[in-house]
Formats: sequence, C-alpha cells, structure tokens
Amino acid sequence: MFCLTKDPNVEIKDLRPEALNNPQFERQVCLKLEQAEKEAELTKQRYSTDDILAAVKSAIQNSHNLTV
Repeated sequence: MFCLTKDPNVEIKDLRPEALNNPQFERQVCLKLEQAEKEAELTKQRYSTDDILAAVKSAIQNSHNLTV
C-alpha cells in the first residue's frame, strides 16, 4: 500500500497488524497526513475517487507495458 502524494518516492511500506501498533509507524502516518494537508493548501485542484482510480489503472497498465 502506498500514499498518493506529489512525490512518487514517498510510500508507507508496511501495513501488517504488528506494524500498525508501532508508535514509529503511527508517527510516519501522521507526518504523511500533515504533508498531504500542506500540499492541499497549495492548490485548489481536487481529485475524485474516479480520477484516482483512473490514474492508478493507467500507472499499472504503463508498468506492465514496460516489463513486456
């Protein structure tokens, strides 16, 4: 699972139950949410769930095209 941000290199890698109980993981999530809030303040553009789904499908398709 990954977070969608302007920085494609930012991701949360570990969503196992034991990781979710980890205070460090909780801090990471909070920091990412704060970062997303700051990014949201910089633009008025908002994405619908349909927009996000289309972008994810396109990214998956493009990654499959690169490996073939």
